[in-house]
Amino acid sequence: MYFMKRNLTTISIFTLLAGCIGTLAAAFMLPDTYDYEAFYTLRNEISDSTLEEMETGLTESMDIPPGYLAINRREEQVVLEVLGQRPETAATATSRFETIMEERVIIYTSGKVLESENDREQLRALIILISIIAGLFVGIVYAALNRRIMTDEDVKRYLGEKTLGRF
Repeated sequence: MYFMKRNLTTISIFTLLAGCIGTLAAAFMLPDTYDYEAFYTLRNEISDSTLEEMETGLTESMDIPPGYLAINRREEQVVLEVLGQRPETAATATSRFETIMEERVIIYTSGKVLESENDREQLRALIILISIIAGLFVGIVYAALNRRIMTDEDVKRYLGEKTLGRF
């Protein structure tokens, strides 16, 4: 009990400081991302190899990691999927995709666009929780290693000496 009485402030400061750092890290390291789908109805037929070439060219020109951009065929439509990217990146991918189709003289009609936000709140909460626990642990270790004599109670406890008053 004496340990907590003496070191509660130190442990609290370390815990709060780590919680603040964890909150800032979660906010800046995990920006909001979106999954984006744009549907295009084509007037003329294109082959699967052409779609693959278009996807490869678009991925290379955008510097998007593999697996985050896809061009798929669904029924009579072609779907541009941009996964886990910022809205600006999705807009750029759409305009470049439309430019590629126009360069290849593919006649298309733009359809609906679906945009959904990725939920990263659980991951952010986990980062904050881990940082708070780490701060608590560091605070307890720091307090346990702190053997400075600061009060007359410390003199009694650590040195086994009696004191006549405060110093």
